[in-house]
Amino acid sequence: HPSLRFQFEGALEDQQLDALRRGHLDFAVSTQEAADPEFQSEVYSVEHYVLLLPRQHACADIPRITLTQLMEAEWVVTPVRPGQSLRARFTAACNRLGFEPRVALVAGGFGLCVAQESLIPFVGKGIVVRTLPLLKMETRYRIVWRPDALSPGASRFLEALLAGKSKDQRTTGRRMPLARS
Repeated sequence: HPSLRFQFEGALEDQQLDALRRGHLDFAVSTQEAADPEFQSEVYSVEHYVLLLPRQHACADIPRITLTQLMEAEWVVTPVRPGQSLRARFTAACNRLGFEPRVALVAGGFGLCVAQESLIPFVGKGIVVRTLPLLKMETRYRIVWRPDALSPGASRFLEALLAGKSKDQRTTGRRMPLARS
């Protein structure tokens, strides 16, 4: 529609939710369900993780990497941060399999790491990409909004974004009307 204008801004999840609360944004993107009762959220995209390893790594030519190999590997991981960070989700996935990852302090081309599958096109030639069926890691991207503050245009955008998703493809938060009456 010609009167609609989109503007994308980068911000941390907490900053987005604060701007949404103050009415500066129509939508926020979050990887966690909004706990605030004034918000509603739904999953609009799920991204899986892949294993990245240097081409010279001992596991690079192995067709199927075993749990023992994952347990013995040194891992390059993101820094520790509060909340559901990538590192926290990765450590939890390893713990579900019964091990604590051995974190490499220096990434000298020897460690393994996990990355979102959308990053595959940017992987360098010296890196091997593998699926990671054992760890079963994913990020669920949620769109968050204030149901009482949606304009008709924002409501139509939200409906279009979520259209075609089956019930098992998205996790539904509190159900409320998408548009103001």
